[in-house]
Order: sequence, then structure tokens, then C-alpha cells
Amino acid sequence: MMRLHPMTMISFLTILFFMILLYNNPIYILSILVFLAVLTSIVKDNKKLNSMMRYCFYNVLIIMIINPLLSREGQTILFQSHRLPIIGRIKITGEALAYGANMGLKLACIVLVFIIYGMMTHKDDTFSFFSKFAHKLTITFSMTVNIIHRLKVETTRVKEVMEMRGVNFSEKKLIKRIEAYYPLLKVIFVSALEGSIDRAEALHSRGYGKHKRTSYVYLKMSSWDYFC
Repeated sequence: MMRLHPMTMISFLTILFFMILLYNNPIYILSILVFLAVLTSIVKDNKKLNSMMRYCFYNVLIIMIINPLLSREGQTILFQSHRLPIIGRIKITGEALAYGANMGLKLACIVLVFIIYGMMTHKDDTFSFFSKFAHKLTITFSMTVNIIHRLKVETTRVKEVMEMRGVNFSEKKLIKRIEAYYPLLKVIFVSALEGSIDRAEALHSRGYGKHKRTSYVYLKMSSWDYFC
């Protein structure tokens, strides 16, 4: 898979992102959606494209259903009910349906923008790029993302060990279930504190913050970056 420089993708996708926000013409939005879908298929990740397009389709459908029910704007009345208690009359207009569909297309485009960025750049390259400008914020964000994954793995591991010792996490009574999960949460909390000490010692031993940041790999603009 072709990997591009983070700066290239940020510049390119930022332009597309603001085009999606600024344009309201459905033809423009649909053309951007087609372009993003073709770009996703070019990098040969059709499985992810199909799953995300299915997800976007359901979201577009939900927006098209909810918007006409909440919005009473529009002159092309497609359906109007009798006055109902509390909510009053339900009036569905063609303009509300069209607006909901257009907003759904925008949402699908924005989702694809972030997917393409993740597909065509490496997360380590992204962190290396941003660390030049905000190294403290970048390392904090990186460690936060990492700790979420570590806590998930640690929770699964400890839970399996406790189940082997006879702890039942599927108790029907709420109090019994809380009693089963309490030792698990206590172990995870202690493990997280110990992990933070280990990471602090690792940063201190590497001299973090004392000198200018070094790197094993330097990001370079390729010919594809200049072309894009």
C-alpha cells in the first residue's frame, strides 16, 4: 500500500474537508463522495470501503427519517397527519427529505476523509511529524492511546485468570455482579499505577526533555507527495 507524507495528506484532505462543509449543492457533495470512494478502492482496501459504506448508508437513512419528523420547513408537503397529542401535526416535506439526504452525504464524505488518512499514512509517521511542533502534547496523546489498548488487554487477561479461579462475572443479581467485578477493577487500577511508574522511569532514563528530540527515521517527501 502506498504511504504518503502526513503533511501531504493533511493538506489534501483538509481542502476536501472544507469543500464538504462549504458546498451545499448535492451534485458537488456526491461527486466528492464518488472521488473518495474511488480513491479508497485504488489503495485496494475494498473490504473496509464496503463496511464503511454500509455504515454510512444506515446513517444517511436515519438522518433522512429523523430530519423530516423534526423539521417543519418546506413548501412541498408529502404527508401531513391530523393533530396528535403533545407532538401536534406531523408534516413531512420534500425539502426536509432532500436536506436530510444532503447532510447524510456530507457525513459519509467526512467519514471517508478520516478513513483515507488512516489508510495512506502510518500512525508512527503522524506522531513523528506532529512531535516536531508539539512534542509534549503528541507524546501525551500517544501514551493515552497506548494505555487504552493496554488496559483492554490487561482486563481480558485478569478476567480470564479470575474465571479460572471460579469467579462468575455473569451473576444475575446486580450486587453479586458488582462484588465479582470489584477485585478486577482493583487489580487493573494497581496495574495502571505501576505501568505509569515504569513509563516515567523509561522516559527519565532516555533523557526526555533534556535535549532536542532525536529520531531513528526522518520523514522525507517522495515524488508521489509532490505529485499529490
